[in-house]
Amino acid sequence: MLKPAIIALALLIATSPALAKAQKLPFVGTRYFNFAGGMGTEESITITKKGNVTIKLYGKSAIGVLYKGKYQNPIPIDGGAYYYQIKGSQIHMLDENKKLEYACHGFGLVNPDSEACIAHLSKP
Repeated sequence: MLKPAIIALALLIATSPALAKAQKLPFVGTRYFNFAGGMGTEESITITKKGNVTIKLYGKSAIGVLYKGKYQNPIPIDGGAYYYQIKGSQIHMLDENKKLEYACHGFGLVNPDSEACIAHLSKP
């Protein structure tokens, strides 16, 4: 009698959309990145165990929230004017058509010899 209950519970857990989505999170916690490479242009992304995401921009005088919502990849920024896509330990900036953006000149980029907007995600 216990065996059918365990099987049913296992099936429920395995087919739960929320759990499946949670298993696809790239990380849990906070990571920092900087596409521009200067002071006052740092950004952070925080992902919780439940898949809630907050992306913040740290300007010279204020902190702005660029995105707050459920995890998706790519993540729409400014209503879909551009996107952030996480790939491993990197974050890519995509244009409105979800193509890699090539207008970055920062020091924190994966390949400083390229203008591709790909930055490292670093732990605090």
